[in-house]
Amino acid sequence: MGAGEEWTLKDCSEALDLELYYPTNKMGASSFGIRAVTGQGKQLEILFSKEERSCTVDRMNTGLNPHENFPGKYKAKVDFEKEYLNLRLILDVSQSELFINDGELVFSNLIFPEEPYQLKLFAEGGDLEIERSAIYELTGDVIN
Repeated sequence: MGAGEEWTLKDCSEALDLELYYPTNKMGASSFGIRAVTGQGKQLEILFSKEERSCTVDRMNTGLNPHENFPGKYKAKVDFEKEYLNLRLILDVSQSELFINDGELVFSNLIFPEEPYQLKLFAEGGDLEIERSAIYELTGDVIN
């Protein structure tokens, strides 16, 4: 992925599971992340900063907000020294679960999207290689 690029991975999904593996020795981007568009002009943004060695999850404008204190922006340190930075993001109709480096860091958020998700990846300040990725569509089928 080139600097300044944004790729759309999924255009219309109510529930999905995304896995990404970034080799840390091929991270030229100063920042990169995932945007889950949740409605007209609304999104959940996950931003990784290589310089700050951090991840920020921003749900300030994700959709319906049941209370004035509900929106939030959360930041935590991330270990970029490993061979890979691996991410798993699970989105459904009311929440997001982000697992970084096999669960070393976890962000759980309630979100109430107004439309099915449009999932995008982006990179800024340099190129970024994705070695492996998978996206799974989740269904609401009841399993007995």
